Amino acid sequence: MTKVAPIILVAIASFLWGFIGFFVRNISKISGNEILLFRFLTGLILLSLFMIITGKRFSKFNSKWLLINSVAYSVWVIFYINSIASGTPLANAAFLLYTSTIFSILFSRIILKEFVSKRKLFFILLAFLGVIFILKPINMQIHYGEFLSLMAGIIYGFQIVTTRKLMKNFDVYSVMFYSFLIAFIITVPLNISNFVIPDFKSTIYLILLSVVSTTIPAILFTYSLKKLKAFEASTVALLEPLTASLVGFLIFSEFLDIFSIVGGLMILISCFEISKASRKIR
Repeated sequence: MTKVAPIILVAIASFLWGFIGFFVRNISKISGNEILLFRFLTGLILLSLFMIITGKRFSKFNSKWLLINSVAYSVWVIFYINSIASGTPLANAAFLLYTSTIFSILFSRIILKEFVSKRKLFFILLAFLGVIFILKPINMQIHYGEFLSLMAGIIYGFQIVTTRKLMKNFDVYSVMFYSFLIAFIITVPLNISNFVIPDFKSTIYLILLSVVSTTIPAILFTYSLKKLKAFEASTVALLEPLTASLVGFLIFSEFLDIFSIVGGLMILISCFEISKASRKIR
């Protein structure tokens, strides 16, 4: 199989992830944490069915890194969805989340002892400058939702590294399954006191969010990693923040100021150049 098909799968996955904000914005009268409860539960059920149908076996939960990875996944998704639910412009939320690529390099240096070249360090600093442009701290009024997205990006970057560490001994689908399971367990107590039964419209969008922008892209992206190198997948995945930006602009009429545009471009360029740098050393 050529690399064209896996690249298309990554593009489709990234495009579908870009619609997370669209589905979340159309779910009303329930909290961001409740949205996550349904999302994790549905993803857990669908992934379990997928593994049963394909005859795949679950790996044993016998590593502290499985727990660490699953908790990290839970936290960054909670931060990101609540960021969108709080009204953060979809483009800004996606740009800040995508700093995960940058933070994964820093965590790789700490956890996996991987070398960080001067070129990568330069673009890491450029990405941080892009974050400053988006947050606009000079105004002394950092948006709460944007702060959540940045925290999501940091923790997501950490989870990328722990996932890579786990891939040496665990299959991808088991890692995904335990991530959904732990995330579901964590979100249950967050919804005990304010659980609301969603109306019909919100239920439909919850299902679409769980299937279209969670389980399907996760499986497509994971499968593609068997055929692509990490830098190839991460480069194509740049489609996600671009899709989120278009969704925010075309559907929700979210106009970005010059600082967000410049900051977003800095982050995207940095991610692209770091991917190129990774390719050259492989």
